[in-house]
Formats: sequence, C-alpha cells, structure tokens
Amino acid sequence: MWDRIGQFFAPPTVSADREVAHTTLLLHTILWIIFVATLVGTGIMILVEPAEALIDLGMGVVLTLALVGLRLALLRGHVRPIAWLLTLLLWVTITYLTMTSGGIRGMIALAYCLVVVAAGALLGANATLVIGALCILSGALLFLLERIGLIAGSGEQPVPAESVVVFSLVITLIAALLQTSLQQRQRWSQLMRRSERMLAERNRDLQLNREAQSAYVRNVERRFAYLEATVRVTWETASALELTPLWERLVDLICDEFSLYHAAILLLDDTRRHLTLQAASGEAGRRWLARGYHLELPGSPDLEAVVWRGETRMCRAEDTMPSVSTGANFFNNPDLPDARTLLWLPLRQVQNSEVFGVLGLYSQDTDAFDTQDTLVLQSLADQSAMVINQARLFAELRESLQIAERVAGRATRESWQHWLRSEMGREYRYTGETAPEASLELAERLLPLRVRGQVLGQIIAHKAGRTWTAEENMILETLMAQLEQALDSARLYEVTQRRALREQLTREITDNIRASLTVEEAMRRAVQEVARVLRADETVGRIGAARTLTPPEGGA
Repeated sequence: MWDRIGQFFAPPTVSADREVAHTTLLLHTILWIIFVATLVGTGIMILVEPAEALIDLGMGVVLTLALVGLRLALLRGHVRPIAWLLTLLLWVTITYLTMTSGGIRGMIALAYCLVVVAAGALLGANATLVIGALCILSGALLFLLERIGLIAGSGEQPVPAESVVVFSLVITLIAALLQTSLQQRQRWSQLMRRSERMLAERNRDLQLNREAQSAYVRNVERRFAYLEATVRVTWETASALELTPLWERLVDLICDEFSLYHAAILLLDDTRRHLTLQAASGEAGRRWLARGYHLELPGSPDLEAVVWRGETRMCRAEDTMPSVSTGANFFNNPDLPDARTLLWLPLRQVQNSEVFGVLGLYSQDTDAFDTQDTLVLQSLADQSAMVINQARLFAELRESLQIAERVAGRATRESWQHWLRSEMGREYRYTGETAPEASLELAERLLPLRVRGQVLGQIIAHKAGRTWTAEENMILETLMAQLEQALDSARLYEVTQRRALREQLTREITDNIRASLTVEEAMRRAVQEVARVLRADETVGRIGAARTLTPPEGGA
C-alpha cells in the first residue's frame, strides 16, 4: 500500500523523447501546484465567505478529484491528452471564478493569461492561438452576460466595451509573443536535435572507424606474430639435418608458436595416390603413427586439390572429410575431440614446385584461418618444405658419401694389399744412440697405422719410464696423422709414376712397331720389344692357323 502511495507522489517515468519528457515533468509540477493551490484556495474561500462554504467545498472536491484522475492518467503515459484536459480544466475553472467574482473587470479575469501560458508550455505554439482565441471568446461572452444582467459585475456602472477590447488585445499580445517565442524555441530545438543527430552519426562513424582501426591493428599484430612465429620455426629447424628428429621438432614448434590444437605432416607415396602420416604433434599424433594412419586421395576433392593442383583448402567440423585407413573421420576422432577447423597446406619441392606432401593444421576455433592467415601459413609450409628438402638432400648426400667412402676404402685396401704383396712386408726400426739399460722398465705405446680407414700396420714406441705424458701422446697422434697422409701421397705418387712409365713404354713400343715397313719386320720388332720390356728369356710370335704354325728355327 505504501509503495503505491509512494509511486503516486513520485515523478512519472520520463520518456526517451526529449519533448515528451519535458512535457511530462512540467505536467507533474503543474498538477501539484494546482493541487496545493486548490487546497489553500478552498480553505481561504470557506473562511472568507462562510455562507458559500458548501459551494466552495464542493468546487474544491471536484477540482481535487479531477486533478487526481489526471495524475493517474499521467502515470499511465497519456501525456498529450492530459495536457489538453489540464489546460481546458484551467480554462473552465478561471471562467467559473470570473463569473462568480465580478466579471470581466475582476482580478480573476487576469488568470486567463495563465491559461494561455500553460497552453503554450504544455501544448506548443499552435495550441497557444487556439487557447488564446478561446479565452477571448470567453471574455466576450462574459461581457455580454454582464451587459444583459445575467451575471453581476464588480462595479455599479456597466462594463465599458473598451475593457473587452483591452482584454482581447492583452490576450492576443500574450498569445502572439508566446507563439513567436515557442516557434523560435522549436526551431532551435529542431536545430539542436539535428545537430545532435549529426553529432551522434559522427560519433557512430568515429566509433565504427575506431573499431575498424582496432580490428586492423589486431589483424596487423596477428600477421606480425604469425610472421615472427614463421621466422622462429624456420630458425629452429634450419640446422636440423636428421629427418626423424626434424619431423617431431617441426610439428611441435608449429603448434607452440601458432597456438594450434594439432599439426600433422603427411607425405605422398610413389604412386601419388596415398598420403602417409609422417609426423603429428602430441599424444594423439603418437597414437596415429602407431596405428599407421594414411589418407586415400581418390574421392577426396579437397586433398586432390591440395596435392594435384597445389591449392590450399580449409575444412570445418561439419564438412565431410576423407577417411583414414581405420575408417575414422579426422574430426569425428576421439583423439581430437575439440577440433573445429582444419587447414590443408601443400608442401612443394624447391626446384620444380611439385607437391610431395601436405601440412595439416587443426584449430579449436570455428573460423580460425582467414585469407591473410592462410597466406602466412602457406609461407610457413614453404619454409618447412625447404627444411625438409634440405634434410632429405643431406641424407642422400651422406648415403652417397658413405658409398663413395666404401668404394674408395675398398680401392685403397686393394691397392695397399697389392703393394704389400709386391713388397712382401717391411719393418722399420730405430733405436736411439744411447739405448736404455736392460734393467729399466720401458713404457710401450702401440699406434695403429691407418690410411683412409684401412689398417696397414702399426708403430710400436718405447720409452724409459712408466707412462707417456699427455703432451707426448698428442705429439704421437699428430705425427701419426701426418704419416698417414704422407704414406697415402707417396703411394699415389708411386702408382702415378708407374702408370706414366707404363704409358711411356707402351708409346715407345707402338712407335717402334709402326716404323716397320713389312709384316715380318713388324713382328720381329714386336717380339724384341716385349722381351726387352718384360725381361723374358724367350719370346715367340706366330702368324697363321694353329695347325700350320711351326716353331721357329731360332729364338727371336
């Protein structure tokens, strides 16, 4: 109950419209002023004219009830009708008081100016003229009623016509001035509202520009962070030369640097129809590798576009993805329950841009990758492909070097074995000028003699004392390295010299044979040269069929 009473006396809820809010608050104030004036005026009238106390009390009660009804209607939001009713109520009240208080010449008649002002304040400029004309009409009607004696005037003489004219002029002047003022105020109000709308639009545009600028700055910062991450991933993996650690390091770095949910690298097989999982991040990746996941290219438009045309493809969780060998879907996979977006990036060869695999990036966001992100991540894929190609080339080069080393080692071993067989093994010994006494304990050091990884023999060194010092060991190792190089160089020089001598002898024999003019002379010179070069005791040369050949009478 008390809450309802408090709501009745409280100011009404103000509308968002400025004009309506202004009128509402003004009506609230005027109603309370009139209510208080009614109570005070009724009491004064009862005290001044006790004989008419009942009539004054009735008028006060009626006016109070009317004000209460207007107040309740105002609380319901009927602002415009309440303004008209209040203005008309004031007009009726003033007209009644004028009729009962001396007519047009009485002091109450001046209250018509208050009605005009209230109409202007509550209803606007146009209503001012309407209410002003109504007040002038009421004054003229009261003048006529007083002249014909229906109402009593305030003086003994009849009211002059000049009083009505002056009354009308005053009301007209007040209404005109008030209308002009209200129209000017309305124009200024419209101008202010237009300015406010323009300012609001300007502020809205500024806010949109600020938001767009903030979004642009965030995008730039995101691109810059992606580029920094790409540089860091490339720098961390550029020195990797082993493929197996490189796969694991690459996918883990990509996930960490780009805050991704999962990353996987798949390589094409020789048929270019299957993608085999080579590396994947996290525990899920290890389980996938253990199960041997692979993708089938035929029937998957997205993967076909990535592998066969080198395009980039992005898929979401609601899209249909190709099945892996176990029949599971990449998104409907218990190993990656929160995956929502997958970006496929081609891995290309550096020399011919041929796709040799794909890089799959998973994110937990539905729209994780836009166009600019895709460009930066494709650059990451290209850098990763370069690192992978570098590790592959290094592995191939190392394998080729190992093969070459094995071939060179075999050739070196065979060459030295041939040399050792020809030399029947040799031993070289050096003893110092002052040999140690037999009673002294000698420290022995065995050093294998290697040439290109092949053990050819050994060097045994003795010294008086119990141990060899670190400096002496270092000197021995240095000398052994120099000896190995010198031995190999000497052997190569000796082989070269022998080959040059053999080529020289071959050339001399060929030139001598070619100088012959007959077959017999050519055969004789050939047999003589072969015997001379080979130091043979007897050399035989034959021409003809085997059954017709007979031994020569004398040696050649």
